[in-house]
Amino acid sequence: MKKGYVHIYVGENSDKLPTSLGMALRACGAGLKLGYFSFGHIANMSDLAVRMPQAHFRMLEEDPADLAAIAQNASQFDMIILNGCCAIDGDILADFIKNKPSHIEFVLQGKGFSQNILDMADLISEVANL
Repeated sequence: MKKGYVHIYVGENSDKLPTSLGMALRACGAGLKLGYFSFGHIANMSDLAVRMPQAHFRMLEEDPADLAAIAQNASQFDMIILNGCCAIDGDILADFIKNKPSHIEFVLQGKGFSQNILDMADLISEVANL
């Protein structure tokens, strides 16, 4: 079984969004099942859902219950992207990462994360305008 890595993309601007959408497109092109969950950052995901039918796109509130629901259904995905999730309580997010199925590629995006979350990542990238 392959190891699913934990990717974290941080930055102050909205340039992180194309990174996660590119990863989503590549995952779908490779036949992977994708869960893309955005915490209030994409106004209309229905257009994306039409273009990537094997993906599950959903807007969420910054509510721990939303993360619990994702965790409960995580095994149906090969990749999970959480866009704008840095406002979720760090302990709840850390438990989610610790308990993810080992094969799932996991992508977090936001303006900043606690050191505890950063320590759990296999890859951290800072996205900035040049």
